[in-house]
Amino acid sequence: RPSQVVAVELPHRWDKTFPGLGGQARYELTLPAVANIEPHGLYFPRMGNQVEVLLNGRLLAHLGTLGDSRYDAAKAPQWLAIPAGLLRADADNRLSVIVRVQAGRWGGLAAPVFGPERDVYPIYQDRYMWRQFGAAAIVFSMALMAILAGGLWWLQRDAVYGYFAWAAVCGVLRSADRLWEQPPLPWPLWGGVVAAALAAHAVLLAQFSLALIGVDGPRWRLAFRTVLAAEVTMAMVGLVGGWPM
Repeated sequence: RPSQVVAVELPHRWDKTFPGLGGQARYELTLPAVANIEPHGLYFPRMGNQVEVLLNGRLLAHLGTLGDSRYDAAKAPQWLAIPAGLLRADADNRLSVIVRVQAGRWGGLAAPVFGPERDVYPIYQDRYMWRQFGAAAIVFSMALMAILAGGLWWLQRDAVYGYFAWAAVCGVLRSADRLWEQPPLPWPLWGGVVAAALAAHAVLLAQFSLALIGVDGPRWRLAFRTVLAAEVTMAMVGLVGGWPM
């Protein structure tokens, strides 16, 4: 598609504006003049997928390489300290954020928070702790449950434990995705794997729940295998093929 210049409201989610398409966007923002020399910084709740940030025409930071789908800056909140002397005291400051986005990856830009480091950095720390440490806690707890359920299945050969163990393994993979800014596979293949893991996690939890109350005959197992195969296939095709619907 040809480039276009439009005013957008932040947060801007690329996939809502251009579903199924990748591309590049340049966001131009104005920051107020700063009269004092106190250290300042920028907190971005979300930005991605690969990013370059310029302040008054000078490169402030780059997160990944534009167009290199192995990296995703949107996985975590971002903090950028502003070097002394880069901010203007007599005029507004021009902030440019260039993002390269892959389809289906929830790229774009959320409204940044700008101000003195002593005020803004604690906001970033708090957000980072809840988003990233929370995901790490989920991964750890699910991994522990997967090991325990797998061990019980090994000892008793009860399918109920097997369903839960596999559901927990898929949940670990899905939740761990938040922690990998540079995942092991390129996009969109990695997106398909994670989407398939989420689909399998939901189906296996449903199968575990029914098996727990005694609903687990051959026909039920065949039905769940069929649903599981269909959902995993659609998840992979949807992400890898760029078909969000």
